[in-house]
Amino acid sequence: MSDQYLYKRPSSTYGKQSWTFHQDNSYPRAPRDCYFIVHVAVDTSEKENGGLIFLPGSHKEEILDFENNISWKEKSDKDGITRPGQTIKNSSVLNKYKHIDVTFPKGAVCFMHGNLIHASHPNLSKSRDRNQYSMCYMVRGIDNFNVGKNSPRIRKQVY
Repeated sequence: MSDQYLYKRPSSTYGKQSWTFHQDNSYPRAPRDCYFIVHVAVDTSEKENGGLIFLPGSHKEEILDFENNISWKEKSDKDGITRPGQTIKNSSVLNKYKHIDVTFPKGAVCFMHGNLIHASHPNLSKSRDRNQYSMCYMVRGIDNFNVGKNSPRIRKQVY
């Protein structure tokens, strides 16, 4: 459906992105259990260099109400940290789940359900990049999804 390369270089504009708690499926709004993401850790990913936070079990939630925040050229706070993402409005649902800081060694692959609630830390390290390549997939035959405006999602058969 789509892919993206996320750069989190220390002391760079986007290195300090701290994505808010969101569900990736809130973007295409695909039917339940039909959208998933594959993350490839180009660098080791840990809390200190901007790693991911997962809420295990939250993939069972439907797409939750969210506030749409700017996720490109967003404004930073006084510490240079930005908070993009389709932020989940109901904070009480976030308290239902344990928050896990996920560590991926360089070269690791992670498969993530599209409804999993997750976020990321800013990269506050002095010298460690946290680059990640992510690819989004949808179950074959699903045609009812939001194609998007700025980054259109397209159906492409991979096998």
